[in-house]
Amino acid sequence: MANTTVSSDLRVTKYLAEFFQEYVRNSRFSRYTGMGSNNVITIKEGRKQIEIPLVTRLKGNGVTGSATLRGNGEAVGNYGLTLSPTYYRHAVEFDKEEMEKPAIDLMQAAKPLLMDWAKELQRDHIIEGMGAIYDGTTYANLGDSAAAANDT
Repeated sequence: MANTTVSSDLRVTKYLAEFFQEYVRNSRFSRYTGMGSNNVITIKEGRKQIEIPLVTRLKGNGVTGSATLRGNGEAVGNYGLTLSPTYYRHAVEFDKEEMEKPAIDLMQAAKPLLMDWAKELQRDHIIEGMGAIYDGTTYANLGDSAAAANDT
């Protein structure tokens, strides 16, 4: 008696209902980020341009003992940083024929991937902004990323 074997082309492939993706750690900056003025990283929403007033640290030696304080004061250095926020967007694309092929929901799989992309971009912009150096006139090594970090 001969047993029939099903051709590999005719076999039904079963997929798990859930999908697995690369793990992207949440931003370590999340706990320091917020809308309030007490947050280390303050998010400003709904603005076309952001003016951030900055003051420098005191560099003088001060006075000791019973030396006269009046006249030995120091001016507070101050300047401003102007940021112009922008939008960062990304998309995934599928054509109708490709959407019908797999047994997993590609659109549902794409949502967390886009969220992870945005988190990574924000994290990278924050790190770049923290590494910016003020050269007396402007911040060196700071493109539009500081503004973008507030917008993503």
